[in-house]
Amino acid sequence: MLRIVVDTNIWIRTLLGGQVSLPVLQALKENRFQLLISDALLAELETVVKRPRLATRMATQDIDDLLAALLWHGELVELRTIPPRCRDPKDHPVLATAIDGRA
Repeated sequence: MLRIVVDTNIWIRTLLGGQVSLPVLQALKENRFQLLISDALLAELETVVKRPRLATRMATQDIDDLLAALLWHGELVELRTIPPRCRDPKDHPVLATAIDGRA
């Protein structure tokens, strides 16, 4: 089965009503891939949705539902790897999750 990591910005777009992530959510519900998540990615998502400019545009219930779905469908990966250098250090949790989760 395909193992993937979805960047936080895709989940934010989902909460903002973006259509781009609907196929990802549908495939997740149909178990067409194994979603890999980590505490670092979940913490980033929670931090971003609490930013004032975003918090007013998202329903609390939608945020809770998304987090619950990620925890239910996702495989929690323990991060042990320090990823190779990349252009954006904010992407390190995504890369580490992919490496340690064997995506």
